[in-house]
Amino acid sequence: FGWSAWFATQSLKVLKDDEVVRLMQSAFKLYFKPTDEEMIKIAKQLDATGKTDWLSEIQKLRKGQCIVVGDKMKADGTVGPAEPTVISISPFDIRLSKNSDSTERWD
Repeated sequence: FGWSAWFATQSLKVLKDDEVVRLMQSAFKLYFKPTDEEMIKIAKQLDATGKTDWLSEIQKLRKGQCIVVGDKMKADGTVGPAEPTVISISPFDIRLSKNSDSTERWD
């Protein structure tokens, strides 16, 4: 099997419904701060039961943060489903710096 990725920089609303459905079938997703119009829709996608207030989490996203959805490696070394998680991504210049000890992972 191979690896592929879809990237949308601003909004999915320019796509047809069937195109969005296909994108939502991906096993791994990153949600950066969406437009105000899409926040409620994405919050419902993250938790259809409404048990978690993802709308407030989405609204609080800052530059360099995103919500990760998909399988991840667990403490025992297995890979499996995980709850959506807000992560912070180190700036590119910090990641390139050889003298930096600032490496962030989402655990």
